Formats: sequence, C-alpha cells, structure tokens
Amino acid sequence: MLLSRSAQLLRQQAPSLTGCRSSSPSLTWRSLSFYDTRFRQLAAQPVHSFGLDDLVAFALKRRLTKSLLIKSAQALQHALPIRMARRIDDMNRLPYIALMNPHMQEVYNTYAEVCEKMMDFPTVKTVSDEAHWNILLKESLDAGKRVLPALAKASKEISPHVEVDVLTNFLDTFLTSRIARRVLAEQHLALHEQLLNPANRDQHLVGVIDLDCDPTQVCRNSYEVAARVARTSYGVAPKLEVHIHGPENFKFSYISRHVEYMLLEVFKNAIRATVEHHLSQKGAAFDDSDLPPVVVNVYDHKSSTSFQVSDMGGGMSEKIESQIFDYAFSTVHTDTALSGGFNTGIMDIANRPMAGEGFGLPLTRNYADFFGGSLKLITFEGHKTDVVLKLHHVRREDYLDRLKKDILKPEEVDTEALAIADAAAKASNGETASSSRQENDGRASSLHG
Repeated sequence: MLLSRSAQLLRQQAPSLTGCRSSSPSLTWRSLSFYDTRFRQLAAQPVHSFGLDDLVAFALKRRLTKSLLIKSAQALQHALPIRMARRIDDMNRLPYIALMNPHMQEVYNTYAEVCEKMMDFPTVKTVSDEAHWNILLKESLDAGKRVLPALAKASKEISPHVEVDVLTNFLDTFLTSRIARRVLAEQHLALHEQLLNPANRDQHLVGVIDLDCDPTQVCRNSYEVAARVARTSYGVAPKLEVHIHGPENFKFSYISRHVEYMLLEVFKNAIRATVEHHLSQKGAAFDDSDLPPVVVNVYDHKSSTSFQVSDMGGGMSEKIESQIFDYAFSTVHTDTALSGGFNTGIMDIANRPMAGEGFGLPLTRNYADFFGGSLKLITFEGHKTDVVLKLHHVRREDYLDRLKKDILKPEEVDTEALAIADAAAKASNGETASSSRQENDGRASSLHG
C-alpha cells in the first residue's frame, strides 16, 4: 500500500523530530511511524456494538464464576485491540499538521503502546492469566487518563488548520470509542472484584451497572461538586430543587458514575449562567438566597428516565446556541466570551482537574447518545435555559427478579484465586514502580481523565 503524503513527510522528518524537545513523552520511531502494518490489519476487523442489556445479560445468564471471568477476558482480548487500532488508523488519516502536533503524538504513543501490549498478551486460559490480564486493563485505564487533556490541547492547537467537520467527526468517533472501551474494561474488573469479594458486593450492582440508581441522590451528588467549585470561584451558588414525577422513591438502572458526570457538566453551566447573569444585573456582591434556584424535574418511564435542568441564567443568543455542542467552540476557544463569559468561571472548570474530561457538553452528549439516550437544549434568550437529558435503561424489574433468585449469587470466596490476583498485582507493582518514576520524571501534571 502506498503511503499518504502525510506519512511520507513524517518519515522524512522523523530523524530531526526525534531530537526535538517536546512537552509530550519522548518521541520514538514507533510514535512517528503512523502506518504500522499490524495496526492497519487489526483495524480492518469488524467491531460489535453493545448496550446495557448486553452487559447485564452476559453476567446474569450464568452464575458469576471463574469461567465467566475467563470468557469475559477472552472477549476483551479480541475487542479492545481492534477498537484501539481503529482509532490509530483515524489518527493516520488526519491532515499532516495535525499528526505533527506534539499533543496528538502523545495520544498516538499512548494508544500504540497499550494496543501492542494487548496484542502480544497470551490468550487468557486460567485464573492466573485473567489476574495478569486485569493488571494490563488497569494500566490501560490509567494511561487513558492522559489522553483527554492531551487531546483537548491538540484540538485547540490544530483547530485553525483543520476543517471543523473533519475535527468534529474525528473527536466524536474517538471519544465515543473511548467510552466503549472504558465501559468494557471497567465492567470486567468490577465483575472480577464481585466474585473475589462477595461480602463487599452490593446486590444491586452488576459490574458497574447500578440496578437501583436513585435519581434524587445522583442529582445531589453532582450538584454538590459543582456548587462547591462555584463558591470557590464566585463565593456563591444557587440552591438546587429536585422534583420527581413518577412513583415515590423510584429507581432506574444505569451506570451511576456516567449519570453523575453528565449532570455535573449540565449543572456547571446552569450555575455559571445563573451567577453571572444576576451578578451583571445587580453589579454587587450577594448571597445564595438572592439567586433563583436551579430546578431539576425528573420524569420516570418504564424504559427511560429524563432529567430536565432549568436555570434562570438569561438564556443565550441563537448564534451561541448553534455552537454550544461544537468542540472547537466549547473546548478550543476557551477565551470566547459568551453572554459575558460563558467559557470562563464554571464552564472553564470543565478543563480543570475537578471535571477531568475536558470536553464539556459535547462529551456529555456522547455519553448520553452511547446507550441510546439524548441531550437537548432549549433556550429563551434573556430569560432561561432548559437542558433535557434522556437516558434509556435496562428493564430493572426483570433483572432484580433474577437477582432475588440468586442467579448472580457468587460462589464462596475463592482464596486461591484471590491469592493469585494479589500476587500478580504485587509483582506488577514491583516491576513498574521504577519505570513509572522514569516516565513521570519531568512531565507536567495532567488533568484527570
């Protein structure tokens, strides 16, 4: 296969680039050889989509046993490298100037290294194999924390040189794929822990999926974080009102951490708009009681749960509304003034360690879309904004009935498997401690991802 013009230029410039000083990890020929045959061949293989139903059904179709975990690990061994290779291939197809960005090279390095380790890992056949595979999974999740801040920086720097549609499509695909990989990895690791430590397992959890997710509690958890940061930035924060429309104390099934992240991003924008709008009107200091509350209406349905978040923050113009889900708008141009500073204060906190993800509302919409939900915004300029987060979930009652029949009841604590897992973890910690110090030496601290 003939190399693209970008790849040819990369090869020509590789010697000089490897000697350059950069803020990214040390550049190697691997990081600059964007057309690796192994990755191309792997990326050509098909991938299969999955939903919450699939994840729960896999765990519930049999008792949670070692054989189930081995089968799960084997499935991940096949799926995860393909998904990563596809993203590497996507990076290969970006314009030359994007490929040469040091932050994009850091993203590429991370993906290439993790993908190769997974490709070279022997097929999981025993409990010991699965324990060592889990160490690699945890390492890949940790490595992924560096990706989002690097990707956000790369997007900011290359956006003036790359067409908006090209950058948006790349980021949509890349970030959605990242959600999928992390869900698969975290689900397996959670099932592993639930088997080895049954005494500590909540009966309403199937891996990372909470069959008993409390809408009021997730709202309050997320709002507490957003309000705390608002008080640090502004000294005040509006109060929260939550109204449930459905059976008293109703629950729904979802990955509660995803719900809390999505609501956190929405709340940050609602709080920022409310505080800045009323500050601009009063022109003086005020306290929480002077602010209208952020109101959440939660609507229950047998197959979905919807959160309507309303703020009296003055709304936004049509121009701003049309760009609100644009990565280049919300992540790249962080100095853009929206309604007196939309990307300052609370919105800008999406790019700080507290929020961790770095892409704000566009990424929030990706999370909602991933399991068939949606995130929509309705604004009334000069008055208010409503954001509706709709989440499709599994049929909670069916799965709770199966849990009651002890289909998911684990076997007694497997001390042998637990000992093997502990030994593998200790061995890995000893092997990686020195290398981790070398990798982190001189590297600027990154945002949590």
